[in-house]
Amino acid sequence: MVEEFEPRHIVGWVEADDAEFPVRVSLWINDLEVAATWADEPCQHNSTRTVRGFRIFLKDIWQFCKRSDLVTVRIAGRPIPIAKKGTYKRPGRGGGQRTLEELRSLLEGGHVFSQMGRLQLSKKLDKEWQESVLGLYRKVSLIVLDKHGYEPFVVYGTLLGLVREGTFIGHDIDFDAAYVSRHRDGPSAAAELRDIAFTLIDAGFDVECRRTALHVHDPEDSSVRIDLFDIYFNDQGELSFPFGIAGTTVITRDEWRGLTSANLAGRQVRVPVDAERLAEHIYGGAWRTPIAGSNWDRARTRRAREGWTPLAYSEEVYWANFYARNELGTGSTFFELVSGRDDLPRTVIDVGCGDGRDTFAFARRGFRVIGIDRSHVGIRQAGEKARTSGLTSSLTFHEMDVADVTALGSAISEARRIANDGPLLYYLAPGAGVG
Repeated sequence: MVEEFEPRHIVGWVEADDAEFPVRVSLWINDLEVAATWADEPCQHNSTRTVRGFRIFLKDIWQFCKRSDLVTVRIAGRPIPIAKKGTYKRPGRGGGQRTLEELRSLLEGGHVFSQMGRLQLSKKLDKEWQESVLGLYRKVSLIVLDKHGYEPFVVYGTLLGLVREGTFIGHDIDFDAAYVSRHRDGPSAAAELRDIAFTLIDAGFDVECRRTALHVHDPEDSSVRIDLFDIYFNDQGELSFPFGIAGTTVITRDEWRGLTSANLAGRQVRVPVDAERLAEHIYGGAWRTPIAGSNWDRARTRRAREGWTPLAYSEEVYWANFYARNELGTGSTFFELVSGRDDLPRTVIDVGCGDGRDTFAFARRGFRVIGIDRSHVGIRQAGEKARTSGLTSSLTFHEMDVADVTALGSAISEARRIANDGPLLYYLAPGAGVG
């Protein structure tokens, strides 16, 4: 049965004997099969037989549907029930701007619906994307190896495609890489992932820090990205994945045999020596069966939550990335509001100054300013700009976290000396990234 049939996705389940799984489930518009997956996800339903779930993302499908079309979900060619609908569903009001014949032509030409339901040229055929993402992987790998001593290797969907199909998975959307941290506890590994993010930002990459991975974008093409995961051997010597796994096996430090090279779409990549074993460890015993739209929230058997990056780390990386990629030459509207007063102290502590946008604006108006921020990128850029602007006598910058009472006390003492123990203006602009 299909339990949910929403514009975003369909979700359902199949009841059968163990030997019949995985069961192929397909989505049809009239007589055209447009997408398929396999029912093989753990599913909680009361039954004397085995029940497995499935999910298919839709999104772009609706632009090819008219109000008169019939959308069905089928097993072995036969429609299955859709809750509260019967055996078919019609699209919503109106219709898409494209035709079903156009979709048929695109599918025959190698397009597929991605794991998120977006229509794309199969990653197996998209040579331009392959060249770009493999180039990005190589650049990132060289920097991580040089600065941190780690060799990123393919993991998750990229590893699965390589060992199962010898190439990329057609419906995949990105490139997955990982490194094995030298740390043995989650918090230390997470802090190291943040530091690697800073290294990549300093090297010119566009980086986001998520809870379990870095999203590293090509600065010239934001649509090309690799996800860099950290994994580590915990205190029990077991390989741990903050993002999680869907398997039930254990890989110990003594069993880890390191890395080797493999060919992926004409380029050399690093892979674990026991690549198939790692694929089974991550995806479970049915890893050889392609399952588009697999639901990790259902399939995941465990994850090393202690290795998740705190939200504070994500904020630090966000601001470092922002300051590295943006430069604002004028003061903020809040600065204009505050600086227009005629009763302001002439010595300012700019808390959360970032790259010094308002700090410089104060200095240009004759104030003596101390800027503090925890972003090393923002402070570095502010310092470089101060040296070239001729305002060094009016500006001082310090990298610090305001939670560091000792460092903050030193900055305040410095400001008091500058002000000859006169009044100080503590300035904190709305949106300042001080944590």
